Amino acid sequence: ACDCNVVGSLTLQCNPDTGCCFCRDQFTGEKCDQCKMGYRDFPQCTTCDCSVAGSAGQTCDAERGLCSCSDRTGQCTCKCDRCRPGTFGLSARNPLGCSQCYCFGLSSTCAEATGLIRMWLTLKPEQTVLPLVDRDGRLRTTQGVSFQHPEIVAHADLVARELSEPFYWRLPEQFQGSM
Repeated sequence: ACDCNVVGSLTLQCNPDTGCCFCRDQFTGEKCDQCKMGYRDFPQCTTCDCSVAGSAGQTCDAERGLCSCSDRTGQCTCKCDRCRPGTFGLSARNPLGCSQCYCFGLSSTCAEATGLIRMWLTLKPEQTVLPLVDRDGRLRTTQGVSFQHPEIVAHADLVARELSEPFYWRLPEQFQGSM
């Protein structure tokens, strides 16, 4: 006997190989006897009043459907609907909820682009070699950097003599800021 939950399962039949039941949308578990993430109060399994993205579901208040974000870590403990400052791109597929901004020391404020932007960047004739900088953008070098048409190449072992990893390209002034 499958012993599927009458309320949570689509049918009382189960997968003959695994014994798992086929659950309705808001239910989960081998026997469909639990509320799925984003739902609460089994067997009603009503929708929590919050976003599933950026969550760690085990800390949701299942009785009241309340949600909160940890101030200490920024980890959404249950279905927060926006990223904390310095992060972007809230996604249910990201275990952290949001990604850290990576603006190469130019800014700590960022937002996710709404579409792909492809631009052909043309350097000025005197800009055949771009410097590399350290994480803080204070130390810079062109040691180990060369122009090999059509690319600018960095030889990491030579650059590492001057800078600690990670190091980043320092773009010319015309490319800094919003595009």
